[in-house]
Amino acid sequence: GSTRYEIVATVPAGATHDDVPLMLQKLIIERFGLTFHREQKEIPGYVLLTGKSGPKLKAAIGSPASIPSRNGFPELPAGVAAGVIKVDSVGSVHRLTAGAMSMAQFADYLAGQSDFPVVDLTNLPGKYDIVLYYSKPARFATNSSALPADNELDLLSAIRDQLRLELQTRKLKVDLLVVDHVEQTPSLN
Repeated sequence: GSTRYEIVATVPAGATHDDVPLMLQKLIIERFGLTFHREQKEIPGYVLLTGKSGPKLKAAIGSPASIPSRNGFPELPAGVAAGVIKVDSVGSVHRLTAGAMSMAQFADYLAGQSDFPVVDLTNLPGKYDIVLYYSKPARFATNSSALPADNELDLLSAIRDQLRLELQTRKLKVDLLVVDHVEQTPSLN
């Protein structure tokens, strides 16, 4: 966990964006002697669902709209990058802004805020412009079916109250990549 490596590589002309991860994987296998296998495992996680009264989301149409000022936050101009989440703060309040984001992308973002996977089960098609205000980061816990909601500005509560989406704990079957062997010192070019 503490060893760092610098990999300098040149992507050949004509390679596509989709080719790069496969090239990087091949490089790591060759240089570090990486061997691995995949397996499925059931682990605790969350599912993202629509709330009982239906979602409260704004469908993205073309370039994301401007976001008006609120609670001391400045107005954001139109054109927040599609598929990107931006979080800015005024004092202890945070504003999460996402332009043209699918629910699967939003679930991936939420998973990145915790140590648990989040799977989109909303069945909501399309992309949405999302704006959330909250004062505390999410307190993800999988030891109970009830998510903490003692402060209505908690990120999870904001998702529930402002977007009318819910996160529920579940056992999830996920595909894992298990490293069988890797060399500490990579081979040279």
